[in-house]
Amino acid sequence: MDWIDVILMVISFAFLLTVTIGLLHRAFRDYVGKEKAAEAKLIDKYSTRSFRQGKYQSGYVTTNILVFYVKGRTHKFEVDFLAYDFLEKGQLGILKYKGSRYIDFN
Repeated sequence: MDWIDVILMVISFAFLLTVTIGLLHRAFRDYVGKEKAAEAKLIDKYSTRSFRQGKYQSGYVTTNILVFYVKGRTHKFEVDFLAYDFLEKGQLGILKYKGSRYIDFN
């Protein structure tokens, strides 16, 4: 085995290990981690519409995004249409979230 092959194997292993650790961290933060609650202000909301081509089904998909201002930082969450339609810009309340998952806003 040549030294270049060894270097490429080490780099490949390091890359796969980094990706695996990143995915595990995200899964832990979004699904296993503790729920957070904080005072927040809804500063923006928008929808994007994109066409998705599938093997058996194709069509347009709407993604609803809410942007909150929490403790000097902004957080973006993808939400269902009910939460999107119910909330208005400038609304203040308690935001409940877990990682990058939106839970509730009252």
